[in-house]
Parts: sequence; C-alpha cells; structure tokens
Amino acid sequence: MQIYIDTLELLMNESFFETALLLGELLFLNDVKPIIEDSSFETKIDELSQNNLKIILFLLEALKKCKYYKRILSFIESNCFLLDIMELENIYNFALANVEKNTAKEFITKNSRNITINRDYTIKLSPEIRNLYFKEISNAENCDYKILIDTFYKDERNFEILKYLVENEAISNGDLLEIFNKMKNNNLKKIYRRILNSCDYMDISKFNIDNIYSIDMSFFSPETGLKLHNFVIKHNRVNLSVFMCAFLFRNFDNDYRTYISICHFYLLKGSTKLAHKAISEALYINKNIGPVHRSCGFVFSQLNDPNTAVLCFKKAKNKMPYCWISSVGAALEYKRLNEEKNAHFYYLESLNNNEEMLPLFYYGRFLFEIQDLKSFTKILCKIKNNKKTTQDKFFSELYHIYTFFDEISRNSMHTARDVCNKIENRWKKKICIGYLFYIEKDYVNTVENIFEAYVINPEESLFYELIKISLIETPFRDRSEYTDVTISIFMELTKELNDIKYLLAS
Repeated sequence: MQIYIDTLELLMNESFFETALLLGELLFLNDVKPIIEDSSFETKIDELSQNNLKIILFLLEALKKCKYYKRILSFIESNCFLLDIMELENIYNFALANVEKNTAKEFITKNSRNITINRDYTIKLSPEIRNLYFKEISNAENCDYKILIDTFYKDERNFEILKYLVENEAISNGDLLEIFNKMKNNNLKKIYRRILNSCDYMDISKFNIDNIYSIDMSFFSPETGLKLHNFVIKHNRVNLSVFMCAFLFRNFDNDYRTYISICHFYLLKGSTKLAHKAISEALYINKNIGPVHRSCGFVFSQLNDPNTAVLCFKKAKNKMPYCWISSVGAALEYKRLNEEKNAHFYYLESLNNNEEMLPLFYYGRFLFEIQDLKSFTKILCKIKNNKKTTQDKFFSELYHIYTFFDEISRNSMHTARDVCNKIENRWKKKICIGYLFYIEKDYVNTVENIFEAYVINPEESLFYELIKISLIETPFRDRSEYTDVTISIFMELTKELNDIKYLLAS
C-alpha cells in the first residue's frame, strides 16, 4: 500500500494531476469507498486511516488543479462528513466559489475537527529524470519515445510517462507488454495495468447493460468516463449513453473527453450537426490531442466530406502513431474517393505492430471488394490464427462468412457448404446456401432458401433480384456478372462493419 501512496504523492508533488487523478481514483474505489459505505455517519472519519484520508485529499486537490470543481461539489455533497476536516472544507469552499451558487447545496456543519493529514513534499523525481521527460514532451511532433521509455525505467513511480505513451498511442501493445515485463516493482506493475484498463477495475463485466443504474458513477476522471462510455456504445445502449453523457457534462463540462463522448452519442443517433457542434467544443478546449482529431474525422465522414475527414484522420495518426482506428478511417475515406492505392496504404498501416482483429476484417473486406483474392486469403489465415476468432462471437461469425466467400471464389463448393453450417445467423446462412444452389443452377432450392431468408429478415431488399432471376432460371451471363453479384452479397452480409460504433468504441 505504501508504494501506491508514495507514487500518488510523487505525482501530486510533480504537478502530474491528471495522472494522480487516475491513480487516486483506483485507490479510492478499492480501499476507501468500501469503508465509507460500511460505516455509520458518526464514525466514518474515525474509520479512515491516515492513508485513506491522504487518498481523499489528493483526489480532491487533483480535481481542484484540473478545475473539475463540479465533481468536487458532487463528491463532498454525497459525503458531507468530510466537511469536518478543515483542509477538505477549504477545497469545497474554493470549488463553491468557482461555480454558480445555485448548483451547490447548503450544509450546516459542526466545527472542523482537529485532524491533520500529513504530507511529504520531499517525494519527487530527480532533476535529471524530470528534465528528460519535459524535454521530450515539449516537442511532441518529434518526441523520441525510446528516451521516454528509458527514463521511465530509471524511476518506475513516474507513471506520467507510461500514461503519456498509452494515451497518445505512441507505442504498440507489444511495446507496452515489454515495458511491463521489464518493470522491477511488481506492485506498481499490477496497479498500472489496472489503471490503463479503467473498465477492468470498474468491474464493468458485472454491469447489467440494460439497467442505467448499474453503471458505477463514482469515478473521478473524465478519462475513465470516456472508456466507460465507449463500452456502452459497443453494446449499443442509447439510454445508458445519455446517462453517461449527462454525468460527464454535469461534472466535467470543461474537459474535451466529455465533448468527445457527446459527439459519439450524436453520431450514433444520426444527429451529425450536433456531433459537429460537440467536437468543435472539444477542439476549442484542446486541439493538440489525437483523439479529438480522430472524432473530428468521423464527423466529417458522416457529413459526406471525405477530403476533410482524411485530413483529420491523418492529423490524428501523426499524433497517435499506433492508432489503427485513424488508419482505417483514412482508408475508408480514400475508398469513397476511389483512391484505392491510398486506401491500400492506410489499411496496411492499420496492421503495423497491431494484434487487433477489427483492422484485419476491414482490410479483408476491402481486398474482397477489389477482388485481390490472393491477399484476401492471406488475411483470412491471419484471422484464423488469432485466438480472438474463436473467443468472440462477432469475430467468429464474420470469419465464417469470409471463409465461405473465399471458398466459392476458388470454386471449392463442397468446402463452402461445410462452412455454411458454421454460420449461426439464420438468414445469413440461408442466403449463403441459396447462393450456392444458384451457382450450381439449382433454382428451385435457390428460391426456397432465399425466400426463407426473406421471411426471417424481410427488411433486407438486396435479395429480391436473386429471387427474381432464380424464378426465371437465369444463369450469370459472364464471369463479370458473377463477380459483381458475389461482391454485392459479400458486402451486404458483412455490412455490420459499416456501423460507426465499432470504430467509435474501440
């Protein structure tokens, strides 16, 4: 525990307040919050140790330095026993003076108790390490990330460096794993891993995604809020998204991540103009950070301005070298502009030093559309060899559909039929089986399967043409027509990848 407190104290003494907020948040949720919840009002303070009080003090001071005054008010007003401590009461009064008076509650408090929270202002980085860090980040465009990593090894308490590298996607997942493996302090390694995956220590897997009250809103950092919001987006729960955005705006209305969340909410709702307004506010607050430009790219994409979208994604890519989302975004826009060479380049960029599955599927979809079947088969092998293919239902379903079209493109109809049986989505399975029968000129079975698919999912209109040509027993006129129809069906069966939520939530 003491190494965590010392690290938190160091971050505060070095004015790394955003990073201190993330560490303090985790320590509070794990160690302090359970004590507060289990104690009676009269004994809450007595139950808290000196380290517990120090965590609360640092949390509130970090919020104050970041100017998240409304979060200070909402926290203390929910735990008004803290006003009995003079230092915390002073922070509350400072926050109160910096927001509108009608947003705060009135409290009748007892005289402040004589409780001293001991601090050690001598816990600091060495001047050498501090100078190396600030020298590199002062010129972000030409930052030497290897120097930053070496600087981190010299004092592993300097979590600010690790947060900077991950937040700006300046290193790959493999690089981060290597850093963790080389760390000497196992306690710090463990807690850093948990912080960098905020959703892990928020126990997000236990949340009932259909219940807006199941989300634990006791976090203190808008960074955590953004990650939680991305989780909500991934599960396509608009009611939760509204709830999250409202909480972020109520407590962190001066932070760019709040407006990124609001922007993403409006993009999902199809309210592009409001999304543009939100991301403009984020740009006004901080135009020097990659995630803002990445979200800006999505907005201009939805505004049907691919040229501006490309510029935004490129700017995000420059600031976040290992951000595969920006590369895929740029590739998708170049495809819309019929610039296949540039699209191909950025799809390859998205795969560099990257173990994520989605860029493989996006690239594979592009390759099939342009009928680069040899490369498509190679990408399919990479997808097959990734363990996430079998672990994730969404990836597994896409993989079987990709495999089906790979087999029929190579005229392996028997294997293609076996793959069909692995597709779980009933209407997609019927379409694939029906299309196989059509290729084999078995028009009766084609109509039967396509019609069954239509009954399952009548909103799909693509297949009316297949039914029509099957009824009049019309084979393909030439190879070109066969290819065009095959591509159309493939693109329709994989159109989930057109849904912006998969890029927003990654």
